[in-house]
Amino acid sequence: LKLAPRWEMDVVAGPLFADNAYNEYFYSVPARFARPGRPTYNAGGGYAGSRISFGLQRQFSRLWLGIFARYDTLVGTSIEDSPLVKTTNYFVAGFALTYLLAQSHTLVPAD
Repeated sequence: LKLAPRWEMDVVAGPLFADNAYNEYFYSVPARFARPGRPTYNAGGGYAGSRISFGLQRQFSRLWLGIFARYDTLVGTSIEDSPLVKTTNYFVAGFALTYLLAQSHTLVPAD
């Protein structure tokens, strides 16, 4: 979405899903790694949370500026009960500043 001259904004929201292999790798606790306070856990696939994110960016000649914010929730997910999940909601924000050191002399036109 173009806001003002040269500013672009992205907003993305929706559910996340993961297959069994992904959740098994990140959220399962095999018996050999179980400890007091970290019981054995077998993660299944399915609903993996919801996310909303916002980004704003602009290029100033050779300088690019981007800012973002994201909120994720794991409430009601197939992995919420994993002992490896320490929080079910989180918010993160940040920015990036990039300087273009070099550029091709022949550029491809873009819409």
